[in-house]
Amino acid sequence: MTHKPFDQGLYDSDNPAVNDWIKHLHASGWEAKVNPDKYGVDILAQSPTGNPMNFEVEVKHNWVGKAFRFNTVHIPGRKLKFANDQTTFVIFNHERGQAFLVRGSLIKDSPTIKKKTLYTDNEEFFEIHTNYCQHVAKIIS
Repeated sequence: MTHKPFDQGLYDSDNPAVNDWIKHLHASGWEAKVNPDKYGVDILAQSPTGNPMNFEVEVKHNWVGKAFRFNTVHIPGRKLKFANDQTTFVIFNHERGQAFLVRGSLIKDSPTIKKKTLYTDNEEFFEIHTNYCQHVAKIIS
């Protein structure tokens, strides 16, 4: 399976999305912080009722504006290690004003596809129908 190689420049340009989601969580009464483990999930959080939750954040640059023009979202196969009941995937649009939330428990049982990307020729992705995603608008950034 082909994986996208780590790109420090891309990471640096997309990493503000993690802080945007932390601000959004704080505004909703959550406690949240960046995970100190750089190989772990992006955000460690606790809901207002005390339930722990992790968040893995990414930006989909081909999603521009409010409208999402596809029926499915794709989560890279390399993120399978985070797919569990305690993790939610946050998929931002390019401007980081809209997002889809995908429960990690859905990932493991989702179909996979392989596709060519800007960075890989045959990368595996989990394909999740948007009916199973929660849409969040007006993200605080």
